Amino acid sequence: MAKKILIFVLALMVLVGACAMMKVTRIDKERVEDVEYKVLLEEEIPAEVFEEIERFKHESKQCSYICSDKLYIVVSYGRQDAGGYSVEVNDLYESSNTIFVKTTLMGPKSKKDAKEDESYPYVVLKLSLSDKKVVFI
Repeated sequence: MAKKILIFVLALMVLVGACAMMKVTRIDKERVEDVEYKVLLEEEIPAEVFEEIERFKHESKQCSYICSDKLYIVVSYGRQDAGGYSVEVNDLYESSNTIFVKTTLMGPKSKKDAKEDESYPYVVLKLSLSDKKVVFI
């Protein structure tokens, strides 16, 4: 019985020690300033970022990449049954420790604008390099 208690106490000490070493960062949501960015055309997207987009274009995904001292934010809405879709950037701002991104999938304005082929709408944003966490809202 004493051996089980000793093992339990040691395991608890390891767990508490591991938790103490973890850094917990509180996300500050208060807007400090808008972030300057550029929406990239397909030919402007770095090859390594474009290769990643090609891998996940069938699914809805949000991610960020650091490449050539720039931060790239990618928002993909996955496969759509028709063409004519676009992605609108509604908001992009930073707080003291976080960059917030809000986008919307925009459908075709009319049935005439909807193309028959499937599409994979996404947007790539190029920002100055930052070590802040990116949060999609």
